[in-house]
Amino acid sequence: LMVLGIFSIKDYDARNTLMSLLSGKTVGIILISIMVSFLGIALFFERPYCRFICPQGALYGMFSIIRPLTLKRSKNTCINCTKCNQACPMGINISAYESVGSPQCINCFNCVSSCPVKGTIKVGVDNPYSRIIKMIKNSFISSNQ
Repeated sequence: LMVLGIFSIKDYDARNTLMSLLSGKTVGIILISIMVSFLGIALFFERPYCRFICPQGALYGMFSIIRPLTLKRSKNTCINCTKCNQACPMGINISAYESVGSPQCINCFNCVSSCPVKGTIKVGVDNPYSRIIKMIKNSFISSNQ
C-alpha cells in the first residue's frame, strides 16, 4: 500500500525508528558530547550550567531584582583590591557597584568574607523599584550607543 506515492506504510514504522535511536549508539554519543562540552566549558567558566542554562536560576534571578535586601558596598572604606570580584562564584563585578542588585547574585556572601576591610560590604536594605528603574535606564543607554 502506498501513501501519497512516496512512502510505503510497511517501510516506515515510527516505533521501530524510535527504538533504534534509543537502543543504538546515537543517544550515547549525544549524551557523551553534551557532557564533554560542559566539562570543556567548565575549564573556562565557573558554574557554567548555573550561570547560563539553569531555568530555576533564571526564575530566581527575576525575583532577585525586586528583593529588598541586597549587598551594599561602601565607597568610602573600599580600597579597590577587587578581592570581592575574585571571590564571587558568579563572576559579578562587585567593586563597580554601591548596591549589588545583579540577578546572577546567589547570596553566597563570599564577597563579604573575602573583603579585607570589615564592614565595607554588608547586607542592607535597598529600594527595589529604584534598582529596576536604574536597570531600565542602563539598558536603554547601552542600546542607543
